[in-house]
Amino acid sequence: MEDLLQSVDDSAAVMRDSNDLEFGDDDFFRWILYRATHDPQLNDDLEVVNVRSMSNQDMAYRPTNMSRGVEMDRPELLALLAGTLNRFGPAKFVVWSEALSLRASLEVTASGQFSIYRGQSEYDLALDEEMTHEEEGLKLLQDTAFELLPELKRVHSADSEWRRTNRQAFTQEARDLLRDILARL
Repeated sequence: MEDLLQSVDDSAAVMRDSNDLEFGDDDFFRWILYRATHDPQLNDDLEVVNVRSMSNQDMAYRPTNMSRGVEMDRPELLALLAGTLNRFGPAKFVVWSEALSLRASLEVTASGQFSIYRGQSEYDLALDEEMTHEEEGLKLLQDTAFELLPELKRVHSADSEWRRTNRQAFTQEARDLLRDILARL
């Protein structure tokens, strides 16, 4: 991020003391997976297009990394969701913002660190709105840090239905789907 900012302004610096983008724990990652698979339209502006990969760690700090589509038909994902002692994150996912005309491919950690996959992120711009590579990079950074991630954090925090019923129902759904898969073996 610092290199990108300095390509526009040599005196730019990144302050590392605090981070307003911190998600706190793994609940955001369970939620984004739930929304991607059950209700991808987060609000009038944001939609989860897909979850590309999801990391997980159990209580013994053993990692599991799922990629190439994190879908509810994967038994290994269902087993992770069914367990209560697994910590999810970071995750790679794609979101669409209507207001920004932006399809952003991101990797996000619980601490709020993020990466933007520029080759897979794009603005839906009119021909007269072309940007240089540097301008586009800076715009992607600004839109992600100041618009997308704060809005994702806000929508997650405001989703009382998730905390009230959907989180528990999602865990139970994973258990039921896994049981059905195992019964067919």
